[in-house]
Amino acid sequence: MKYFLLSFCKLPVILACLLVLLLTNISFAQPATVSIPVGIGRPCGASATNDSVKYFNYNSLTNTLTHRSNCKPMLALPGFSTSLSSITFNPFDGFLYFSQIRLVAGVYNTYTFRWLPTVCPNLVALPVYRTFNNQFVAGVEFDPATGLAYQINFVDTS
Repeated sequence: MKYFLLSFCKLPVILACLLVLLLTNISFAQPATVSIPVGIGRPCGASATNDSVKYFNYNSLTNTLTHRSNCKPMLALPGFSTSLSSITFNPFDGFLYFSQIRLVAGVYNTYTFRWLPTVCPNLVALPVYRTFNNQFVAGVEFDPATGLAYQINFVDTS
């Protein structure tokens, strides 16, 4: 009986400690983030004139995507197409990076464009940000802490 009373007396102290831990965890929790998935493509069965960048809203409660907006970017040569292309977001500088691969005189070159996701570059042709000659850049990933890009590329050695 003495052991039970001693344990029961410690219960308020234990509950107070748990409450402090809970409040500390809540006050130092990470801020909420919002996901806006971005993709490139065209509606099924549509022609290449329907190619676009599509922005979506993600609802984490229902685990669904809803359409937010379309963007048909106007890009300098080689232009915009969803074929042999990729798009990625750099959280360090806040830009979208779109890469378009083209076969030029038997050699694959990759042309990269960048723009802020809050605007659609469709009034004046956006210039090429970077060209990778003789490189087929299959994908790019950015380090969020430094902004450095890591890419998977294939170089023609023939």
